[in-house]
Amino acid sequence: MEANPRYNVWTSEETATLLEGVEKYRLDFERIMAESGDRLGKRKASSLYRYLYKHHPDKVRELRKGTPKWNGTGFPWTAEEDAALLEGVEKHGLDFEIIQAESGDRLGKRSAIAIAAHLHIYYHDKHRELRAATPRSSATWTAEEKAALFEGVEKHELDFERIKAESGGRLDKRSASALKQHLYIHRPDEYKEFKRNDKQIVKP
Repeated sequence: MEANPRYNVWTSEETATLLEGVEKYRLDFERIMAESGDRLGKRKASSLYRYLYKHHPDKVRELRKGTPKWNGTGFPWTAEEDAALLEGVEKHGLDFEIIQAESGDRLGKRSAIAIAAHLHIYYHDKHRELRAATPRSSATWTAEEKAALFEGVEKHELDFERIKAESGGRLDKRSASALKQHLYIHRPDEYKEFKRNDKQIVKP
């Protein structure tokens, strides 16, 4: 597949691959990515959803009606988990780490990333409303913070606690979970490569 010179512009091949994928796998974007070979290039699962929602909203609504609410580990979301998520965003906005921590056992199996993805996919209007109401300054990473994270990953891979501790104060306002989430969103290929390396290590 040739590189797309304007990465934000989808090629006809990419669009066709996405539409074929949702016919087979519905809203399982990770599987669509995995089965696409190199036809979706460096697209992320989240960008597949955004493109589909923007250009084929009726298709998304149709697929939502018949699709169980799965998370990345393959466990369907329960009504209790949905309720805990919606109660949490009413109290804490888009601070998914606090929502997860204060939910007790109700969201115990879900990571902050999984909670954010679930809200975005299945409660898109609510997510958009909360994003509009969230001050940009609290969510936006500074160039110094990004540099500290990426330097730390080069030294310590996915040891986010150590990265934070050795950042010289540059990451004091970020939790280890927030570091993980930022890396996963902005450098997914690098994150997945480190994860693969971790799994190959045989522990005594």
